[in-house]
Amino acid sequence: RGLAIAPNDVELLNSLGWTLFQDGRSAEAVTEYERALAVEPDHVKSHNNLALALVELGRLDEAAQHFERSLAIEPSAEIYSDLGFVMARLGRSDDALADYHKALALDPACPSAHFNLAVSFVQAGDFKEAESHYRRALAGKPTAETHNGLGYVLAHEGRPDEAVAEFRSAVEVDPAFTPAFNNLAETLAKQGKLEEAAAYYRRSLDQRPSPAVHNALAGVLTRLGRTQEAAEEARKAQALDSGE
Repeated sequence: RGLAIAPNDVELLNSLGWTLFQDGRSAEAVTEYERALAVEPDHVKSHNNLALALVELGRLDEAAQHFERSLAIEPSAEIYSDLGFVMARLGRSDDALADYHKALALDPACPSAHFNLAVSFVQAGDFKEAESHYRRALAGKPTAETHNGLGYVLAHEGRPDEAVAEFRSAVEVDPAFTPAFNNLAETLAKQGKLEEAAAYYRRSLDQRPSPAVHNALAGVLTRLGRTQEAAEEARKAQALDSGE
C-alpha cells in the first residue's frame, strides 16, 4: 500500500519530476508530475513541466493540452511560446504563429517567442524578418542557438563576415555547441580560410563524431593538398556510416 500524498507534497513531487527530467528519465518524470496534479489539478508548474517531459517523449498532443491548461490558469508569455513550438512540431503553423504573437502581446521582449518566430521566418525563406527576430531574441537572452541562427541567416544573405562573428559568439557562449563549429568551419572554408576551417571541423569532431563532418574536413584537407589526411578522414566517415 502506498503512502498517502499530502497537499504540501506537491512541490516535492514536482521537484523530483524535474530532477528525473534533467537526468533524461522523462517517462519517470511524467509519473511524478501526474501524481502532483492528482493532488493539485491547477498546479501551473506541474502542467508546464509535464508538458516539457511529454514533448521529449514525442507525445505532442498531450503536451499541448497541458500547456493550454496552464495558460487558462495563468497566462504567460514563455508558455505561449512553448505552446507555439509544439504547434509548429504538429504542423499547425498558423496556430504556432498565433501563439507566438500572444506571447509578444504579454511580453514584447520575450526572447523565446522572438527566437521561435525567427525559426518560422527562416523556414518560410523570409531572412529579413528572421534576422530582426533573432536580434530581438539576443537582446533579451544571448544563447548559442540564437547566435548560430542569426549567423545562418547572415550567411544566406551573403554577409559572411557578420555570419562568422555570430558563429564565434555562439561557441563562446557554449563551447560544446557543435552546430556553430560546423557552420563556422563551412563559412570560413567558403572564404578560403582553409586552415582555420579545418581546425573548427576538428573541434566539432572532438565533441561529436559525424560522417558528414569527417567528409567536410576531408574536402578542406584536399583543397589544402593534404591528400593523405583527407583520405583518413574519408575512411573515418565511411567507418561511422557502416557502423564499424
